[in-house]
Amino acid sequence: MQEIRRKTVSGLGLRIAAPKLGRVLALLLLVAGVVTVGISYWRLKDRTTFRLRPGQAQLSNEVVGVIENLEHREMKGERLWVLLKADRDVKYSDGHHQLENVYLEVYPDQGDRPDKISARQTLTNEDNTQFLFTGDVQIETRDSLKVRAETVEYEVKTEQARVTTPVSFERENIAGRADSAS
Repeated sequence: MQEIRRKTVSGLGLRIAAPKLGRVLALLLLVAGVVTVGISYWRLKDRTTFRLRPGQAQLSNEVVGVIENLEHREMKGERLWVLLKADRDVKYSDGHHQLENVYLEVYPDQGDRPDKISARQTLTNEDNTQFLFTGDVQIETRDSLKVRAETVEYEVKTEQARVTTPVSFERENIAGRADSAS
């Protein structure tokens, strides 16, 4: 008969201690997580969260200057690019302008027929690149499109106007009305 040999078990102490070490490690990680959450809550408890107030942005009311009978011309090289006329220009401390009885012409790079816009009142930023026309706005483009609306947003650099109020338009023998336009 053959002799039966038993295998010796090695590392038996480590096998017995592994679950205990795992539980201790899990408990330490749980305590560290709870402490981190507690510290974060304690540090941020008095800080108010940012909430955007609904409505239009508030512009400054502090008047810096007033100009009567304004005429502003901008050149692009040797050519006239922008001609702006207004009965009154009120400049505010944050840089925006409020113009009354406005007439604006923007000339193209080629050709002599400008885009024309007139309105009763206009808000513009300090570098005259964005305009908000209000009150009987009339637009005549260089390709004979005539547009009438109450409110028009116009950006000079892209030469795009956005109308969010009802608008009427005509061009040669075509006329129509729309709720908004670009």
